[in-house]
Amino acid sequence: MINIKGLNFKYIRIITYISILPVICFSCTGMQTKKIRIVVIGDSTVQTFDPESNKRGWGQVIGDYFTEDAEIINLTKSGRSTKTFINEGRWENALKENADYVFIQFGHNDSHAKEKPESTDAETDYKDYLRQYVNESRQVGMTPVLITPMHRRRFED
Repeated sequence: MINIKGLNFKYIRIITYISILPVICFSCTGMQTKKIRIVVIGDSTVQTFDPESNKRGWGQVIGDYFTEDAEIINLTKSGRSTKTFINEGRWENALKENADYVFIQFGHNDSHAKEKPESTDAETDYKDYLRQYVNESRQVGMTPVLITPMHRRRFED
């Protein structure tokens, strides 16, 4: 047990645990008054495809891993990068969703050749765009969650 200027950290921990217990219980019992809203943004690896398609993005199925207390709003679009998602106004629309969380996965198309409009530089503007997503989501009250980009699989003979 550590005492600093009369503060007993053992008791501070106990008081902290007791004070968050009602929040945990409230969250776990499903007594929330509103659904948790999660906006998902990214490229085709996250996108929702037509049921007839043989393609699936993880954003299409992630809702299966949540209870009915969560609402998934998938705003992803195939071929988009951190840059083109913003330039096309898609990020602005995501910010207007008034969500609690935003799941952000880009990188797959950002790595395209420099002459492609979706290309970004991993050392400079890619990082800057990610910072923009984080800062702006926090400004409107959303919690940003950065998801590691998909690995680009290359098959060679």
